[in-house]
Amino acid sequence: RFITTIYRDGQEVFALYNLTEKKVDYITFQPRLERIFDFNWSHDGRQIACSGLLRGTVDIFRFTPGSNSFAQVTDDLYDDFSPVWSQDDQRIYYASTRPNDSIAEEDTPYDLYENHFDVYELSMEDKSLRQITFSPVIDEFPEFMQSSFELLFRTDESGLFNLQKLN
Repeated sequence: RFITTIYRDGQEVFALYNLTEKKVDYITFQPRLERIFDFNWSHDGRQIACSGLLRGTVDIFRFTPGSNSFAQVTDDLYDDFSPVWSQDDQRIYYASTRPNDSIAEEDTPYDLYENHFDVYELSMEDKSLRQITFSPVIDEFPEFMQSSFELLFRTDESGLFNLQKLN
């Protein structure tokens, strides 16, 4: 299967191409996403994690093709991008502008012009959140899982984006 995003009837949708049947299925979402930024297949091929714009914020969503199960995974005022599944598909790593790993609604000051991205780990089982990188002025984004013990992420720590490995 191959997947991409396209605009169809004024809405951004997933276009899922079945290579064996040479057929395209168009997948729309409810709630309707204003924009889909990036997405990642789970390793077992059963789920897709994506970052999407909904009501002015970018959050992480989980989609199960075939069942049309669609769930919002994060829902806050911080921007969440670049979801990547763990090797066992039990966690999603993503980049966020959130200041810490608290999921609770807080009166945390939010400065639109001083938002830097750190990497977070979200458990699909208990919805717990853990901050992985702690870089107040550096942007970092997860890339992919080499194995169950390696997380690669892009960082601009040196001024240019490079891949680093976090064990």
